[in-house]
Amino acid sequence: MFRYRLAKIDDVDSIIKVMQNTTYSQYIYPGKSFSQLKNIILDSMKTRKYLVCVKSGKVIGYFIIDSLNNHLPDIPKKIKLNKKYAYHAGVGIHSDFRGKGLATDLTKYAFKIAKISNYAGMYADVGSNNDASIKLQEKCGFSELVRYASKWRPDGVKNVVFEIKF
Repeated sequence: MFRYRLAKIDDVDSIIKVMQNTTYSQYIYPGKSFSQLKNIILDSMKTRKYLVCVKSGKVIGYFIIDSLNNHLPDIPKKIKLNKKYAYHAGVGIHSDFRGKGLATDLTKYAFKIAKISNYAGMYADVGSNNDASIKLQEKCGFSELVRYASKWRPDGVKNVVFEIKF
């Protein structure tokens, strides 16, 4: 049985292990040691909400809800972002547990937490080469808002921004 809940400080080591398994930490925090990652995540828990998927007391997945501040800075000016929306800062399920719908369930749980936190909706962005993430966003009810070249993506990979209104 899988449970979903807000992360606790004691979960940070396990969250990092899942991040390393999913390569999130290598992409978002390249070259950072485990200790450095732990400090970054502990500090970010002051402003971000970390959610976890747990099985038999073990963290096997995470979802990060952040405010829109500091995200999507290079989105085309014609796109007006709603400041009352949360930002989907990352989701990951350990490779041993993929294919069971857990990322979908964790994302839907994140919607509940975001609503309780008075967000009106949520934005997410992924690389155009990340088919699994694009399918996940669509499966969870996100709509594609825009695709554009971003300095944060490799050449030839577009930034795909999704939104969902609650």
